[in-house]
Amino acid sequence: MFKHIIWDFDGTLMDTYPMMVEAFVDLLDGLGVKVPFQTVDQDIRRSVGQTMATYTQAYDLKSDAFEAYENQSYEKISQKSRLFPGAKEVCRLIEKAGGMNFIYTHRGRDVHDLLDLHDFQVFVDIVTGDQGFDRKPSPQAVDYLIKKHQLKKEEVLLVGDRILDILSGQAAGLKTVYFGQAPLEEADYHIRTLRELLPLMSLKDNLDSVRAHYDCLLENGNDPFLDPPMGVDYMNRWTGPHFIDYLDLKDDSQVLEVGLGTGRIAKRVLDRKCSHFTGLDLSFKTLERARDHLADYDHLDLVCGDILDQDWHEAFDRIYSVLTFMHIIDKGRAIEIMAKALKPGGLLLLSLDLDPSETLDMGAYQMPLFSNHPDQIKLYLSQAGLEIDIEEVLFDGQDPVALLVRGRKS
Repeated sequence: MFKHIIWDFDGTLMDTYPMMVEAFVDLLDGLGVKVPFQTVDQDIRRSVGQTMATYTQAYDLKSDAFEAYENQSYEKISQKSRLFPGAKEVCRLIEKAGGMNFIYTHRGRDVHDLLDLHDFQVFVDIVTGDQGFDRKPSPQAVDYLIKKHQLKKEEVLLVGDRILDILSGQAAGLKTVYFGQAPLEEADYHIRTLRELLPLMSLKDNLDSVRAHYDCLLENGNDPFLDPPMGVDYMNRWTGPHFIDYLDLKDDSQVLEVGLGTGRIAKRVLDRKCSHFTGLDLSFKTLERARDHLADYDHLDLVCGDILDQDWHEAFDRIYSVLTFMHIIDKGRAIEIMAKALKPGGLLLLSLDLDPSETLDMGAYQMPLFSNHPDQIKLYLSQAGLEIDIEEVLFDGQDPVALLVRGRKS
């Protein structure tokens, strides 16, 4: 598992090539040279400088023919370029998990302006083409970043969209990821979307803080299972009146709760019906408290662990989770694992907190949170082969508090 990423910029983080090619073709047109867009695109992706040199010689152009290219290209890029989907998400998750993001690009210092345009300031260091390092595939700039920031090579990935990127990373002794539609033999990994990087990254550093948070709550006498009526009403804001009904429990249901806590919801499930109940939680202390609260029930197993480490296969008829996904970084992977654990026809029911806050202020410490974006969660459910058949927003007055969403496995 890796902690840090050295990113290429053009074609990796930002989709700039179409604008770069457009500016190049426009400049050629002005010089009376006609070259197909696709040809220029292929050439520029290999090397802008080499393309200029080749075309200057091939079309007998003046030595300063491409002098205006940089400004024309930047103007188009600043107006039309976009970040690749998932770029911000992946970088910020790496940052939140204690990792670092770096950029190594042949582009000049205007990369800083482009990042500012997209409010994308998560990079610890950015090496640009005007800093004097040997160009890719030389590992010189990569070696510089590794030495300057005292990185362990086994914890660093280099991600790029060209073979030059991959070769520079490999020459520096790093594992490499090729970002493109077709695999590149030289790369160690291949991705088609940036989010596919998440399973490669060590994004679980936050688990210790989650575990410590809930241990601390227990030590301070905060046990939701024992809440007075006012506390019960407060917590029910995230489940609403129909949550248990939405589980559609049967006498023979095998049930899994992800994020058991001290057993607040589990007791309601066990009192209703099911043949066997499994509760999963990160905190051993929390599980022990739940074991005490649920001692009257003999058809249950309590498991201490992380959902991302589980490998159940068609083991459960019903899976649910309440106020847990705000602690999960790789939500797509978690849903994929839950979907795999469901039997055909099984149901996955999630209660997702809609507070966009990035931290929970506990006074003595700040608890990091990872916001739930409903459209993204629904996409993950669909990608995992689940058909959404219930979707309900819960309100506290006029304010949306939670989204209940249920997916059914075909």
